[in-house]
Amino acid sequence: SPTKTTASNMYEPKLIYINECAAILGTTVDGIRGYIRRRNFGAIPKPFKRGAKWAWRRRSVLDWIEGKDE
Repeated sequence: SPTKTTASNMYEPKLIYINECAAILGTTVDGIRGYIRRRNFGAIPKPFKRGAKWAWRRRSVLDWIEGKDE
């Protein structure tokens, strides 16, 4: 279902980078880098490259977390 735009999410960036992803997932940046290096995408949502940086779509990370709770 489409995400409704509200005052709380209106200014959130659609893309997040490794520091914010680590904070959302409650892990460390080094932990995320280790998962990426080992291609362990069961432990983290699959990232993509944005220039030289790893990035995630915020919604994908939140959906991934919700899927882990089920």
